Amino acid sequence: MSDTDMLYMASLEKRCEELETRIAELEDKHWNECRQIAHYEDELKTSDRLLGKSMSQCVDLDTEAWKHTAEKIELKVLLGEIRPVLKRAYFADPDDTKLANVLYDKINDLIGRE
Repeated sequence: MSDTDMLYMASLEKRCEELETRIAELEDKHWNECRQIAHYEDELKTSDRLLGKSMSQCVDLDTEAWKHTAEKIELKVLLGEIRPVLKRAYFADPDDTKLANVLYDKINDLIGRE
């Protein structure tokens, strides 16, 4: 075997070692990601179970509690309507200002005057 062949073989061995090291690193990353996914799946199952439990408890609430929940939902929807309107009203567009005043009155009717 010539010196050139020996140098070539040595470079191949070195490259092979580098690739084996890289494969080991990637395998470690892969298994860490698998463990993380499994952990997230466990947390998701736990949160689903707790959500189901809390929802079943909500079914047992009396009518007044349901009314209170419905009012909260109405407020959330109303606030969702208000956000973009108020953002545009900053630029003093007359139509937006009128709509902002209407929404402001709706809020006052729902939660009372300031």
